[in-house]
Amino acid sequence: MSIPLFKATLKANWKLLSIFVAVMIFYSLTIMYMFDPVVIDSMEVMLKLLPQELIKAFGYQLQVPSYVGFLASYFYGFLAVGFPTIFTVIIGYRLVGKMVDNGSMAYLLATPNSRIKIVLTQAIVFVLMLALLVLGIVIAGVIFSEMRFPGELEMEKFFLINVTLFFYLFAISSISFLASCLFNDGKNAVLFGTSLPVGFLIFQMLGAQGDKLEVLKYFTLLTLYQPNEIIIAGYQPWPMFALAVTGFVFYGLSLLIFKRRNLPI
Repeated sequence: MSIPLFKATLKANWKLLSIFVAVMIFYSLTIMYMFDPVVIDSMEVMLKLLPQELIKAFGYQLQVPSYVGFLASYFYGFLAVGFPTIFTVIIGYRLVGKMVDNGSMAYLLATPNSRIKIVLTQAIVFVLMLALLVLGIVIAGVIFSEMRFPGELEMEKFFLINVTLFFYLFAISSISFLASCLFNDGKNAVLFGTSLPVGFLIFQMLGAQGDKLEVLKYFTLLTLYQPNEIIIAGYQPWPMFALAVTGFVFYGLSLLIFKRRNLPI
């Protein structure tokens, strides 16, 4: 890993990371603030007035009547993956594809650093930023919960949901990163790096409608990230393992492809 490149990349993307962390914390604390047994019943009544297809699509169905179940349904069901998906798409392109497009990669390759070292550094920065994003949500959530609802937050289940969330983001980030390392054309890199992560969200929303569309759940990695199932069943190693393997495989392919790629520089 190149320490100077690590510091420079982290510094260049720090503001964007801070914005997304702030947005995620804002939404998570807003949902937490809304928690109340009476409010839960009221929200259920209100949601019944809306189109049920829409409710199912966004996962706004309270399955576990508890504080952490409330969070799983109204924050971790869609918001916790929707906004970070946008983040992974943007950062995935900026870390490699944009550097190739604007010519800065040519300067890096002129240094003693190898291609593998450069791309590995960028991948490490990417994963670190995802970890900081999830960590920010966890820290803010624990502090707020203990202040407003002391003893209500089931810590183990809360942490398991967030760890699984991290592995899901790790997996989809590897797809965006692979696209950035694969294509010389920035448009193709963005298109490919966006289509699958966003497609997973769309397939999840459609598959939630049930019936014939339920088969779509087999075409999205979100099937491996089910917050309510974590609350009900507890620790489930296989979904985390599958997401971790997906991430490592695609990041590994990114390194190998970029090493052998003919760059337009």
